[in-house]
Amino acid sequence: MRPSLLGISTFALVAGLTSNAFAETTSAPTAGTDQTAAPSLAEVVVTAQRRSENLQAVPVTISAMSAQQLASAGVSNIQGLGLVTPGLVFQQDAGFLLPHLRGIGTPAIGPGLENSVALYVDGVYYATSSASNLNLNDISQTEVLKGPQGTLFGRNATGGLIQVLTKDPSFSPFATLSATYANYDTSTLDAYGTTKITDDLAGALSLHVSHQGEGWGRNVETGEDVYKDDFDLTARSKLLWKPFEGTTVRLNFDYEQDNNSDGVIGAAPGFVRALYGTAPTQTGYNVDENVQPEMRLQAGGVSVRVDQSLGSLTLVDITAYRQSSYYSAVDPDLGPAAYIGSFGQSIDKQVSEELQLISKGAGPFQWST
Repeated sequence: MRPSLLGISTFALVAGLTSNAFAETTSAPTAGTDQTAAPSLAEVVVTAQRRSENLQAVPVTISAMSAQQLASAGVSNIQGLGLVTPGLVFQQDAGFLLPHLRGIGTPAIGPGLENSVALYVDGVYYATSSASNLNLNDISQTEVLKGPQGTLFGRNATGGLIQVLTKDPSFSPFATLSATYANYDTSTLDAYGTTKITDDLAGALSLHVSHQGEGWGRNVETGEDVYKDDFDLTARSKLLWKPFEGTTVRLNFDYEQDNNSDGVIGAAPGFVRALYGTAPTQTGYNVDENVQPEMRLQAGGVSVRVDQSLGSLTLVDITAYRQSSYYSAVDPDLGPAAYIGSFGQSIDKQVSEELQLISKGAGPFQWST
């Protein structure tokens, strides 16, 4: 685990542009009101069974976190969910993000290999583990479903499921902007804006940009920094269209670029390299390797979700296309001699089409197919 960044100075600007004014009012209790009644708990709505339901009524072990709760806990990406979700642990190997839930997961990495804990973003399955560590600056809610979820989500959810729901665009203008500067010369910019485009169309745009000028360690052999996130960019756009009564269309675009040296293969304390016959010279986050660790990722996609009300039923159609390109360079022999070097690039393309028919109502018998 990396140490957390401690901000030494922070600048934040939050601007809200709304058509209505908000006011908080209080009133005196009326006669006959029971002032000793226990306060009611706010309802938490989840989509663990592909429909919006009260968390207390869903027979699944779920850890749900709102955007406000994530921000309060300092969680800014998918990997950070492991800090606030019992039983969820993330392993990172050569830049591949490998979640384990209740001890179930896979250590295997490479093109075409999928995790045992599935990741869904707005109903779209993310098959590529190298493009799974998303930033969460425009998130409405996250849900971690524990235990096998193969009935509704397929064979790739044997360990559990992580669902990420982004904010729907609002017809009332709203914008936020924050900029931070922290130790290790790390600067970050987050922006989000949403507004009405036409009477039945609204749009939203989110942006995350960060740069780390100083690494947490140094490669003694090359003189370059390691554990350094040179450049991280995430941009997402979402359109919400309601052309007819009972019809809702959501169009999502996203793009991510990340250049870093986080995937360092470091030697464990006391390990003796058989190829060198000496103990490793690594101390702390420093390494002594002839191959400079490097990871470069470019990923993005587009998805369309149509929700159509059909009386007592809801028809949902989700179509998505995703593509990613990932390059990595690591030094498996852990030393300054050119015994073993690992260099690889993978290009993944994913096309998915999902059609759901879901029953409505709160009766004792509910179904989806």
